[in-house]
Amino acid sequence: MENTHRLIQDVFEQKWDKNFIFDSLNKRSVKYSEFFSDVLSLQKRLIERDIQSGDTICTVLDNSLEFIKILFVSIFSNITLVPIDPEKGEDEIRDIIYYVKPKVVIFDNKEFNFFQKKIQIKEINDRITQESKNRLSIINDIDLERDFLITFTSGTSGKPKGVIHSLKNLILSALAFNEKFNFNSKNIFLHNLPMSYMAGILNLIILPFVCKCQIVIDYRFSVKSAMNFWKIPIEYNVNTFWFTPTIIGLLLKFDRGNDGKEYAEKQKIIGCVGTSALNPVIKKEFENNYKINLYESYGLSEVLFVSTNSPDLENENIGKILNGVEINFDDNEILIKVPWMFKRYQNLDSNDCLVNGYFISGDLGYVSKDNILTISGRKKELIIKGGINISPKKLEDFVINEKKFRECVIIGFPDKVLGEKTVCFILKNDYVNDLKKQLNKRIMEKLGKDYHIDEFIQLDHIPKNTNGKIDKLLIKEMYLRNDV
Repeated sequence: MENTHRLIQDVFEQKWDKNFIFDSLNKRSVKYSEFFSDVLSLQKRLIERDIQSGDTICTVLDNSLEFIKILFVSIFSNITLVPIDPEKGEDEIRDIIYYVKPKVVIFDNKEFNFFQKKIQIKEINDRITQESKNRLSIINDIDLERDFLITFTSGTSGKPKGVIHSLKNLILSALAFNEKFNFNSKNIFLHNLPMSYMAGILNLIILPFVCKCQIVIDYRFSVKSAMNFWKIPIEYNVNTFWFTPTIIGLLLKFDRGNDGKEYAEKQKIIGCVGTSALNPVIKKEFENNYKINLYESYGLSEVLFVSTNSPDLENENIGKILNGVEINFDDNEILIKVPWMFKRYQNLDSNDCLVNGYFISGDLGYVSKDNILTISGRKKELIIKGGINISPKKLEDFVINEKKFRECVIIGFPDKVLGEKTVCFILKNDYVNDLKKQLNKRIMEKLGKDYHIDEFIQLDHIPKNTNGKIDKLLIKEMYLRNDV
């Protein structure tokens, strides 16, 4: 425990006068010393608003330097942070706030009206004093074991799961991952994943920080940004990326210039890949186009990093199991035990997903004699679209409640760009184009953009098995052989 406190303090002491964050959105750079002062100033502002140690706060913020400051205020103040994606639908934002009952919600959108006790970030974001290194002693007061972070992810039931981690968990997992890469002050990370999700926090804030790296803040990745993806990396000499299958697929589709290819050939770029499985054909095409080696990894919100490929390991699967990780199996389903296991769920019984201390992953796979983990399929019903978990049941319930269709079935299918796409099967004579547009508009308003239905398929009837349950396996087979 003392070593972890020392590690955090050493980062600030050793890098005090060096740049930590480049905010490309506002064209500013922030040294470690300036960042530390900004965090303590923000801490004072929150104390003035009666936010204290032990409280829970929610943020509804886009990617920004301000979000990272709030993350570190939560660390220094022993506050529980619940980041909420501002692109989530109204219903899910309300649900999360209801589950955690925060002291306050911090937001950057004037139209945010879901909670009475709220603060707009611009009201509290200014520096009061320039702090000295002597103030770093406050790091010793950090409670590494307490509830630090609650991130919400979709579960198979449709109810969002609040996954609770301590700060110690995130740091231990980051350090275990870095044993395979040896990131250091020469690494400059591009942060273009949503900061409100675990990958945006662990992979692109905590990991670079504990490894004394630099971070370049960019807008979250989108189809639009794919067309000009390399501008910011080139401007800030980025050499370390966390790609997702969606980012890779869209770059191959929309990146028409040669700037990125020329830049990648000059730089020694590390290309980590996470959030969902990468198609081997797409992987090979990207590596050939950009001359960037891609290193896939595997992890889950509950167990964080589990395995990864790395520069010293040439493998087509998802890499070698990290030190400290134990893998077991139940009928080919992967069971995982890690030293950085999540503490519990905020709103569900965590015992339902644990067996003798092992987390039930819902993924199928096997481990080779060389300790290489391979994922062969998925047991649980989840659609992983653009790296985001989508609950088919939640979407089906919403569609049925809208009373547009007599029956519907939601199934995920492989997609080169999205990883998986969402397909809605309905009965013939229930479908019209205008209805599709109206329904998707309602879905995005209430559930969020990620729940958008990509394809509607009409069936003569919805197949059911002898128990009267919908036969999703048969529907999948029909779709894949174009028999629908």
